[in-house]
Amino acid sequence: MNIISYEDKYEAQWDAFVNDTAVNGALMHTRNFLAYHPKGKFEDCSCLIFDGDELAGIVPACVKTEAGKKAFFSHAGASYGGIVVNHEYYNGKKVIEMVDTLENFVKEAHFGQIILKITPDLFCREKSDLLQYVLRYRGYSDYCELAAYIDYADYKQDLIANISSHRLRKLKTALKNNLEFRILTEDEDVRNIHAVITKNYLKFETKPIHSAEEMLDFKNKRLPDKVVFVAAYSGGTMAAGGMLFLFGKVAHAQYLSQDYDFDDVFPNVYLYHKTIEWARDHGFEKLSFGINTTYRGAVLNTGLLDFKESFGSKHAVNRTYYKEL
Repeated sequence: MNIISYEDKYEAQWDAFVNDTAVNGALMHTRNFLAYHPKGKFEDCSCLIFDGDELAGIVPACVKTEAGKKAFFSHAGASYGGIVVNHEYYNGKKVIEMVDTLENFVKEAHFGQIILKITPDLFCREKSDLLQYVLRYRGYSDYCELAAYIDYADYKQDLIANISSHRLRKLKTALKNNLEFRILTEDEDVRNIHAVITKNYLKFETKPIHSAEEMLDFKNKRLPDKVVFVAAYSGGTMAAGGMLFLFGKVAHAQYLSQDYDFDDVFPNVYLYHKTIEWARDHGFEKLSFGINTTYRGAVLNTGLLDFKESFGSKHAVNRTYYKEL
């Protein structure tokens, strides 16, 4: 096998591979998605792994400094990265060869560390057990983060029956106050969602990953059929809002935040409930709520986890593999 550094001329082939050929390719691996980042934000070092003329795998990656070392990081601009593997190459012999070929390529480029954020099984066509085993087999260490998701195959049809008694009391308060759930299509509404999220994040001394302009880029240009904006209104005013990425049969919720000025009517409880209902009614098999950890999984946000669990969420582990070179 041989590796070629990514160039723009490979964009169509790359995205077709992710969408149609890979066992673990998903939306955030595509160049279309990664290109939402402004030029210059990351130093790209993505690569393609070929076996003769056959594209065997791709690795979206960027240069990053970790603990004073130049790191090959896959990928700092997305929730997960590579290696993304051709389904015809997903066997022990070929995956070992791909991992070894990538490592040699990275060493020759004078990187001191390689970091691979593996695609969670939730978004894969096949489980990633083989790839994860091979990485451990080749001496990689890992850290894990705890995620939560709804699996509609094991979810009671009566949505209320899945909610804990404590959370249900708050939902009943929200329903009594006639909150309204909306799917938003206007640019100004998306800007309002971003304002609600930003105000919410100030409480935790942080800010959203995406700007309002980037959200509008997703909506109007980059991902018009892959992103949905949801909100809860109280008396005609937005009280909570968020964004969904659509991955085939899995929807991934991001931000789902409330304006704390409306805390007495529990708009976030209502928004979670209605988002769960919307995803089920639109044929999704699973709804991802993302991770509940920070600092590479070392800190668990127990309050956030409890909140997601109270809606009947299951648990999943997202793993990142790394190796000193």
